[in-house]
Amino acid sequence: MKKILLIALIVTSAITAAIVGFQVWEKDPKSLVSYQVKPCMEGTEKSTGKDNEETIEVKDVYARPHVNKGDKVKALMNWYGCHKVETGDLVLYRYSTNQEPVIRIARATPGDRFKLVKAKDRDAWNIEVNGDLVEAEGKPYFFGTDQVPPLGLYEKANRGILQPNHAIILSAFPPGYQDSGLFGVVSIDDLIAKVVPASK
Repeated sequence: MKKILLIALIVTSAITAAIVGFQVWEKDPKSLVSYQVKPCMEGTEKSTGKDNEETIEVKDVYARPHVNKGDKVKALMNWYGCHKVETGDLVLYRYSTNQEPVIRIARATPGDRFKLVKAKDRDAWNIEVNGDLVEAEGKPYFFGTDQVPPLGLYEKANRGILQPNHAIILSAFPPGYQDSGLFGVVSIDDLIAKVVPASK
């Protein structure tokens, strides 16, 4: 009897999970389908992205003062399918297929050299890109704890050189959230749009 009840519970859980997944898909299909960087089509290399422009609302505070929570901004969808990521770009980063993407700042792009440096004033890490210390609000950007973060493992494995299709994105101020300080190097395939403040 107990085995029967256990099997029934497992089957019920599986069905529930499938239904929840289906509901997420139906509620916001763009999060699972449209937010995919597609190869650049012939003749669109210099596209302005206006054909794929969407207006989105900023959902958190981690890109201020560039954009603030509640602001309406332009998202040039699939921009990085046809254009290189530039240092300083505001990017729409998809870190999950069932969570809304977030806006962060590109701090290092393919070919850049980076180095993690132990912070002098706290149990955290600073980061240098091409020999320059990354700063926020006039002070060294910091993240993590005294433990080596994922970026440190990538640095060791790749001699501190960002490989093709990889980027480092950070929040506008430390210690950041849902960015390379937590996840490490990100795939450019997950940078689904370039973000432009609506006033520009």
